[in-house]
Amino acid sequence: MQRQESKAALQEEPIPADPSVKNFSFTNVDGQIYYRENSFMNKVELPAVTAERVLGMIALRETIVSCMMVRMQKFSFCRMN
Repeated sequence: MQRQESKAALQEEPIPADPSVKNFSFTNVDGQIYYRENSFMNKVELPAVTAERVLGMIALRETIVSCMMVRMQKFSFCRMN
C-alpha cells in the first residue's frame, strides 16, 4: 500500500538531475520539492506541514555543508603557512 502512495506522490514528469544534488536526496527547485533518483529528479507532493519541514531540513543541510567547506578551506590555508 505504501508503494502505491509514494508513486502517487510523484506526479509530474521527472527533470534531468542536477549534478550538485546527491543521489537519493531531496532538493528545493524554485520552492518545489524534488527527490533525486539516479539521473532524474521527481517532483514530490507532500502535505503542507511536511513540505515546510522538508524545506527547512534542506536549508539546514545546505548551511551545514557551506560551514564545513569554509572550515576546510581555512584549515588547508593554515596548513600551507
